[in-house]
Amino acid sequence: MEYPWDSGGSGLILRKLAWPAIQEASLKTAVVLVPIGSIEQHGPHLPIDLDTTIAETIALQAVEAASRTLGKPAALIAPTIPFGGPGIGMVEWPGTINLRPQVFLEMYKDVATCLCRAGFQYILALAGCYGNLPALTLACQMLKVEHPECEFLLVDGLWAEGETIARVRESPVGGTGHACEVETSVALVIDPDQVQMDRAVDEIPTHLPEDLSFDFGQRSSAAWPVPFRSITRSGVIGAATLGRAAKGEAILQAAVERVARLIVQLQGMRQAAA
Repeated sequence: MEYPWDSGGSGLILRKLAWPAIQEASLKTAVVLVPIGSIEQHGPHLPIDLDTTIAETIALQAVEAASRTLGKPAALIAPTIPFGGPGIGMVEWPGTINLRPQVFLEMYKDVATCLCRAGFQYILALAGCYGNLPALTLACQMLKVEHPECEFLLVDGLWAEGETIARVRESPVGGTGHACEVETSVALVIDPDQVQMDRAVDEIPTHLPEDLSFDFGQRSSAAWPVPFRSITRSGVIGAATLGRAAKGEAILQAAVERVARLIVQLQGMRQAAA
């Protein structure tokens, strides 16, 4: 059977394939990405599905880049999980749809278990929302215990790009937390029609110590779950008015290249073990 893939990437989308093609893909690629986002407020100027769009964009561009590098399909992209489960901080704003963290964890486990059962060896949870990372970390650990024959990886979306963010940002510490300079810049690239820059505001919390700052570039010295409403009125944490498409392009490119490299490396590990 010919693998139903073309340069446009339509054959990379698992939900668009019939089961025989999925079975063939699991044998040929062994790698599947699950984009995981959230439906939550992103200030008065950004759409509530931004984290979901970020995860989907990185997944598609990374898989296409890895496929070009290898000269063959490198991975499939599973249906997106749009809802997150941080359980704190966003429900005060209209439109946010949260799952309870334990429900979110079990939902991802069920999805990943099905992909393992379908024959994929490497199941990658691609996180578009920072608040989902703790639950996804635990889910991957539990999955490995329950299904030792498969590998379950958690891949960060934008938060891992600290070096690039430090290079392009203009805001001080606290300026890149949520719906901020970083996320606004990326949104101007991937969903520009839904960005309302005339409504963007800057709101940098001042009562938190620097080591506990909500900031893409800071490594906090402690985990401190804080309801967002206690530190922001607009939903923005940072300097949203500094969002620029050029910054977003640089950050997105770094994220795509990092995820694409991982996919290529996994394919190399698979071939070496064969």
